[in-house]
Amino acid sequence: MFELSLNSSGAWTHTVLYSFAGSPGGDGRQPSSALIFDRNGNLYGTTDFGGSGSCFSGSGCGTVFELTPDGSGEWSEKVLFDFPDRAFGFEPLGSLVTDAESDLYGTTEVGGQYYQGTAFEITLP
Repeated sequence: MFELSLNSSGAWTHTVLYSFAGSPGGDGRQPSSALIFDRNGNLYGTTDFGGSGSCFSGSGCGTVFELTPDGSGEWSEKVLFDFPDRAFGFEPLGSLVTDAESDLYGTTEVGGQYYQGTAFEITLP
Protein backbone atom coordinates (compact mmCIF):
# COMPACT_ATOMS: atom_id res chain seq x y z
CA MET A 1 0.00 0.00 0.00
CA PHE A 2 1.32 3.42 -0.81
CA GLU A 3 0.35 7.08 -0.76
CA LEU A 4 1.18 9.76 -3.32
CA SER A 5 1.21 13.32 -1.99
CA LEU A 6 2.12 16.63 -3.60
CA ASN A 7 5.00 18.31 -1.78
CA SER A 8 5.69 22.05 -1.50
CA SER A 9 7.93 22.08 -4.60
CA GLY A 10 5.11 20.67 -6.75
CA ALA A 11 6.61 17.17 -7.05
CA TRP A 12 4.90 13.96 -6.01
CA THR A 13 6.20 12.02 -3.00
CA HIS A 14 5.70 8.25 -2.77
CA THR A 15 5.28 6.79 0.73
CA VAL A 16 4.85 3.09 1.52
CA LEU A 17 2.06 2.70 4.09
CA TYR A 18 2.31 -1.05 4.59
CA SER A 19 4.19 -4.02 3.08
CA PHE A 20 2.43 -7.39 3.17
CA ALA A 21 4.41 -10.41 4.36
CA GLY A 22 2.35 -12.85 2.29
CA SER A 23 3.68 -16.02 3.88
CA PRO A 24 1.32 -18.89 4.73
CA GLY A 25 -0.72 -17.88 7.75
CA GLY A 26 0.35 -14.28 7.19
CA ASP A 27 -1.43 -11.04 6.58
CA GLY A 28 -2.28 -11.49 2.92
CA ARG A 29 -0.73 -11.39 -0.51
CA GLN A 30 -1.49 -9.50 -3.72
CA PRO A 31 -3.78 -6.64 -2.68
CA SER A 32 -5.46 -5.61 -5.93
CA SER A 33 -8.69 -3.85 -5.00
CA ALA A 34 -9.26 -0.18 -4.31
CA LEU A 35 -9.14 0.87 -0.67
CA ILE A 36 -11.99 2.55 1.18
CA PHE A 37 -11.80 4.93 4.15
CA ASP A 38 -14.05 4.97 7.20
CA ARG A 39 -14.97 8.13 9.12
CA ASN A 40 -12.04 7.56 11.54
CA GLY A 41 -9.39 7.51 8.80
CA ASN A 42 -8.89 3.73 8.71
CA LEU A 43 -8.42 2.01 5.35
CA TYR A 44 -10.03 -1.29 4.33
CA GLY A 45 -9.22 -3.64 1.48
CA THR A 46 -8.74 -7.22 0.36
CA THR A 47 -5.89 -9.44 -0.76
CA ASP A 48 -6.40 -12.01 -3.51
CA PHE A 49 -4.32 -14.65 -1.72
CA GLY A 50 -2.54 -15.15 1.59
CA GLY A 51 -3.86 -15.86 5.03
CA SER A 52 -4.10 -19.30 6.56
CA GLY A 53 -6.77 -20.84 4.31
CA SER A 54 -6.08 -23.89 2.16
CA CYS A 55 -7.09 -23.00 -1.38
CA PHE A 56 -3.84 -22.96 -3.37
CA SER A 57 -1.14 -25.29 -2.10
CA GLY A 58 -0.39 -23.20 0.96
CA SER A 59 -0.78 -19.75 -0.61
CA GLY A 60 -4.04 -19.00 1.21
CA CYS A 61 -7.55 -18.01 0.13
CA GLY A 62 -7.36 -14.24 0.66
CA THR A 63 -8.05 -11.78 3.45
CA VAL A 64 -10.00 -8.66 4.34
CA PHE A 65 -7.79 -6.19 6.22
CA GLU A 66 -7.83 -2.86 8.04
CA LEU A 67 -4.98 -0.33 8.09
CA THR A 68 -5.01 2.07 11.04
CA PRO A 69 -2.87 5.23 11.23
CA ASP A 70 -1.02 5.75 14.51
CA GLY A 71 -0.76 9.54 14.22
CA SER A 72 3.00 9.62 13.52
CA GLY A 73 2.80 8.53 9.88
CA GLU A 74 2.97 4.78 10.58
CA TRP A 75 0.14 2.37 9.78
CA SER A 76 -0.68 -0.94 11.44
CA GLU A 77 -2.46 -3.78 9.68
CA LYS A 78 -5.08 -6.12 11.15
CA VAL A 79 -6.67 -9.06 9.34
CA LEU A 80 -10.44 -8.78 9.83
CA PHE A 81 -11.29 -11.98 7.98
CA ASP A 82 -9.10 -14.79 6.74
CA PHE A 83 -11.00 -16.86 4.14
CA PRO A 84 -10.64 -20.43 5.50
CA ASP A 85 -11.51 -22.58 2.49
CA ARG A 86 -13.25 -22.71 -0.86
CA ALA A 87 -16.72 -23.07 0.69
CA PHE A 88 -16.55 -19.49 2.00
CA GLY A 89 -15.29 -18.22 -1.34
CA PHE A 90 -11.79 -17.10 -2.18
CA GLU A 91 -9.92 -14.48 -4.17
CA PRO A 92 -11.86 -11.42 -2.95
CA LEU A 93 -10.90 -9.29 -5.97
CA GLY A 94 -13.45 -6.47 -5.97
CA SER A 95 -13.48 -3.37 -3.83
CA LEU A 96 -15.36 -3.34 -0.54
CA VAL A 97 -18.32 -1.09 0.16
CA THR A 98 -19.68 0.04 3.51
CA ASP A 99 -23.09 0.93 4.89
CA ALA A 100 -24.22 3.53 7.43
CA GLU A 101 -23.33 1.19 10.33
CA SER A 102 -19.78 0.71 8.91
CA ASP A 103 -20.36 -2.94 8.00
CA LEU A 104 -18.22 -4.06 5.07
CA TYR A 105 -19.53 -5.90 1.99
CA GLY A 106 -17.66 -7.59 -0.82
CA THR A 107 -17.51 -10.47 -3.26
CA THR A 108 -15.15 -13.30 -4.07
CA GLU A 109 -14.30 -14.39 -7.56
CA VAL A 110 -14.50 -18.14 -6.92
CA GLY A 111 -15.80 -20.65 -4.38
CA GLY A 112 -19.08 -21.10 -2.61
CA GLN A 113 -21.74 -23.74 -3.17
CA TYR A 114 -21.61 -23.63 -6.98
CA TYR A 115 -17.97 -22.50 -7.22
CA GLN A 116 -19.02 -19.23 -8.88
CA GLY A 117 -18.10 -16.86 -6.02
CA THR A 118 -19.77 -15.50 -2.92
CA ALA A 119 -21.04 -12.22 -1.47
CA PHE A 120 -20.05 -11.53 2.14
CA GLU A 121 -20.63 -9.09 5.00
CA ILE A 122 -18.20 -8.26 7.81
CA THR A 123 -19.71 -6.58 10.86
CA LEU A 124 -17.23 -4.31 12.61
CA PRO A 125 -17.40 -3.80 16.37
